[in-house]
Amino acid sequence: MKARFIAISLICTLFIFIPLQSMAAGLSIKFFVGDVKLIRNKTAIAVKVGDLVSSGDIIKTGKNSMAELQVDVNSTITIMANSKVLIGSSNLKDSDFVSVIAGEVKGKFGKLSRSEYKMGSPTTICAIRGTEFNIAVSDIGDSYVELSEGNLSVRNPYKNIELKEGNSLEADVANEPISSSTKINSNQWKDVRNSNFDGDYESPAQRYESYMDKFQEKAKNDSQEISLLKDEVKKSKTKEDLEQTGQKLYSKDSELEDSLLMNELSLSNMENIVEENKSASLKFKGAVKKGKAVLDQQIKNKKAIDKVKEDYKAAYDRIMKKFGEDKSNILKNLEDYKKKQQEEKEQ
Repeated sequence: MKARFIAISLICTLFIFIPLQSMAAGLSIKFFVGDVKLIRNKTAIAVKVGDLVSSGDIIKTGKNSMAELQVDVNSTITIMANSKVLIGSSNLKDSDFVSVIAGEVKGKFGKLSRSEYKMGSPTTICAIRGTEFNIAVSDIGDSYVELSEGNLSVRNPYKNIELKEGNSLEADVANEPISSSTKINSNQWKDVRNSNFDGDYESPAQRYESYMDKFQEKAKNDSQEISLLKDEVKKSKTKEDLEQTGQKLYSKDSELEDSLLMNELSLSNMENIVEENKSASLKFKGAVKKGKAVLDQQIKNKKAIDKVKEDYKAAYDRIMKKFGEDKSNILKNLEDYKKKQQEEKEQ
């Protein structure tokens, strides 16, 4: 019974390495009003209802405009006016999560056809499991998350928070997220944050440099941990070893994706600031340079852990083959024993 349970656990562990995104039919434009642009490979494409959106696409809404995305049968994401969102990541294969570069989205999720759906901002990754919520991002990358219904796990490099129904959370660049038992108007929050900024590029640029330092430190640690996991997979000899290592590997892979996405969104947010205010370019030059260097390391780490996952699957096949052979030998020995017992009785 124990062996059967372990075998099932191993199969489940192996299964979670199949990208969750690949199980979805794909995001599509359900509805839109006003000035909505789909930017693919830096080229604007006319939006039509029913269009599928792809990993790496950007959707931009103008004043008094909005777009609604169909995630699956029970779930939609509404992109509010004056917003810019990224679909998936060009560095994460088959990714389809929706992330806010600036502006606001409203999510309404029913029962998901996958175990979890992620949404991001420069300072948060939200893991959704059936819920209703808002994510707002100021012009300089600070985030506000409001949960109306359901469960929401919010992660960032400084802290993880399980947000309760009716509560909210603020996550500023280079700071720990702070949760509150009250909610505020998201438009008012954005107005206040954007007015506080009011063309002061020095302070947000310094905060982004500090934020990139945090990602750099994490990327370095991740690289070392991937090497340790590689050794663990190589040394795995039993089903129990494989199960424990598989869980660690899955957790680290998810962390890597989260960090990479938040860094990409931070770079996109800084790029957005510079597009709107050319004079900000010099102020953000240092932070952008750091962010790109960190992104290169994060991409290397992702490739490295993908290779470890391949090694894990090979180890799984090897160990489970041996497990099957051992089981066959046990059954054969049992049959031989029964046959011998029967022969002795007949004598």
